[in-house]
Amino acid sequence: MPTLQFVLEKNDLNIAEIVFDDQSRPVNVLNRQTIDELEDCVARIAAERESGVRIDGIVIRSAKPGMFVAGADIEELRSIKSQREARDLM
Repeated sequence: MPTLQFVLEKNDLNIAEIVFDDQSRPVNVLNRQTIDELEDCVARIAAERESGVRIDGIVIRSAKPGMFVAGADIEELRSIKSQREARDLM
């Protein structure tokens, strides 16, 4: 299940919005999936700009009330067994 949603409002403001909402958890956490999805969102913004779409701003927000991100995914960090796995997460 995706943790990020990408929306581009094509109107007078042309604002790209990335909404962080991990619906499988009570709080948002940073993990490999989230980072991959964020990279995909940034690539989509770049592709839109390259195709001639004007983007005047980007808003990154949380759909969770009162909190943006709780921090790193502790379970993902605990699963690291080698230096290589740690580097691959970066």
